[in-house]
Amino acid sequence: MAEGNVAEVQMQPEFKVTPPVQEATEPTKNLVESFDKLFYLMAKVTRPGISNRPLFARAKRAELYKDIKAVPKDNKDLRRKIIEEAHLRDAIVEKYLNQGEISIILPGLGEQKSRYIDVLPPEALKTEETESKAPIVLIPGISNDIECVGGIVQEVAMLGRRIVVIGYPESFQGKTTKEFAAAVEKDDGYGPHVNFYKNAINQLMGIDGKIELWGYSTGAPIVENILNDPRFQEKTDNAVLLCPASSVDQSAMSINLGVVHDLGFVRQLKLLPRLSWTSGSVFKREKDQKTLRKKIFKSLLKKLGTAYDYWKSAKVREGGSIVIVSGGNDHVTKSDKIKDQFLQNPQAKLVDLQNGYHATPGVDAGSVIPYILETQKK
Repeated sequence: MAEGNVAEVQMQPEFKVTPPVQEATEPTKNLVESFDKLFYLMAKVTRPGISNRPLFARAKRAELYKDIKAVPKDNKDLRRKIIEEAHLRDAIVEKYLNQGEISIILPGLGEQKSRYIDVLPPEALKTEETESKAPIVLIPGISNDIECVGGIVQEVAMLGRRIVVIGYPESFQGKTTKEFAAAVEKDDGYGPHVNFYKNAINQLMGIDGKIELWGYSTGAPIVENILNDPRFQEKTDNAVLLCPASSVDQSAMSINLGVVHDLGFVRQLKLLPRLSWTSGSVFKREKDQKTLRKKIFKSLLKKLGTAYDYWKSAKVREGGSIVIVSGGNDHVTKSDKIKDQFLQNPQAKLVDLQNGYHATPGVDAGSVIPYILETQKK
């Protein structure tokens, strides 16, 4: 073997996948749970503190409880159907709380770790059609763990689809390095994260394994980057960009004001308990990791406010589509401003949530996810 080939082999990433561990409760803190007792008194969630159900699951359970109370007692079939749905959702939550860890040593950047989940729908929800579909791989929003997309996971699984979520290495449940943080700060785009996610996806799903690739907010331009790689274009059946970041040029102040504006969705009070605002880990984290997380988050925030056009040349397999979900009230990424431009990509299809906020795909996933899957078929 030539000397150059030896060096090349030595520079390949190293991997380690830790099998999932069944958590007793959500391993990250959700700031919205500060209002848990108030939500319960308002009958927006089921009783707090007696189960391991995350807030988004208890919000849905409260709706089901309200539904069954409205059904006449002699309508046993409908009551049984609602109870069965509650049990199915509990089974999905159990799988959601079965979280593993992937570790990737990137040459020159050191070891990056993040949480992942692989949620297969209960057997009762599988159909011949859903079994024929590639698993969905979802990259969450900026520096996030898994919790922020818990509602999406639940609704995707309820429609009989398998979904895999991979957190960020700088997230509260992840672990990163100063070299990775420096690379993120120096890079003109999302290069270090794209590198991490390509390797993570290949390790978890197989190099030749077919996938459907979704990205939410900052996860969307990472997906766009990945889909500029011919190897991933060939393995990706469909893609979904949820409220994609890096759509327009804007300042950090504009983004922060957009976040405040986005809270307007709380006027629909039933949606608020489904929101996840991750504020830390239930486990003690090293001080240096907190510092690195802030540094990477700040760097990504600048990129979020920079207009890139990775979506123009993003591709999936022939016959597939790239669905862009845009909210008319999304003042965070402001993707609505260029929704028509997205259609310059010949594989693009638009889901126009005219009254949707940046948080809408997450907090109202039960309405948005079926809309996305129907749009893919058109």
